[in-house]
Amino acid sequence: MKITIIGGGIIGCLTACFLKQQGADVQVLERGSCGKEASWAGAGILCPIHPWLYPDSFTHLVMASLALYPDLQQELQEHTGIHSQWRQSGLLVPMFADDTIHHQEAASRWSEQFGWNLEQLDAQQSCEYEPCLNPEGLEGSMLWADVAQIRNPRLLQAVRCRMQQLSIPLHEQCEVERLLETPDGTVYGVQNTQGERFTSDAVLLAGGSWSGDLAQQMGFSLPVQPVKGQIILLKGKPEQVRHIIKHDDAYFVPRSDGRILVGAS
Repeated sequence: MKITIIGGGIIGCLTACFLKQQGADVQVLERGSCGKEASWAGAGILCPIHPWLYPDSFTHLVMASLALYPDLQQELQEHTGIHSQWRQSGLLVPMFADDTIHHQEAASRWSEQFGWNLEQLDAQQSCEYEPCLNPEGLEGSMLWADVAQIRNPRLLQAVRCRMQQLSIPLHEQCEVERLLETPDGTVYGVQNTQGERFTSDAVLLAGGSWSGDLAQQMGFSLPVQPVKGQIILLKGKPEQVRHIIKHDDAYFVPRSDGRILVGAS
């Protein structure tokens, strides 16, 4: 079976590798450069921000996905030699006296419902776990010690290498314009903006934040829109920040080499 995947981000590329290993003939079409948009720019936090605000069905999807990461990293490292730096650095949410929303009650209910290990820390314990916190106004914190992170650019590098090993065709700078359909509505491929046609038995839309625009061009509605944000990268020392720290106003993600991602607008 021949499959065309629209989108060369982490979902499109990983799906291509999986399908290829299952015996499918796969090709990936990317409108820009492979893995250089949201997949590359994300902070690599392997947990939704405030997951208790989402439907339970989303949590089930997230948990199924998170369970795959340790084996995925091991497999990619064995084949490519690239370590994507998956590690359980934990997620700490500090609570200050001037916070208007603590999320504490909802977070506790959610953690108990889905079996996530939550520690409720007072101010002193919070500073012991994370000495970089400013104790002024700090009332306590919530800590999920099992939450992990990944160095997403390195994960993408490993996946790109694996695609090359599996001889998966990747067409970059190839923006899909429309589906190719027979008169009875059967899809047999796509056409890009240069008029090139890519025929296949099935088409998978994995365009990330641009999927809504593509869906509209293809005649159906998909309520996905891109959102602009900024992240800055600081150079620090290893263990200067020990945990992923998330507050309503910002997040801090410490890498193993001491770099710290700070976001987001």
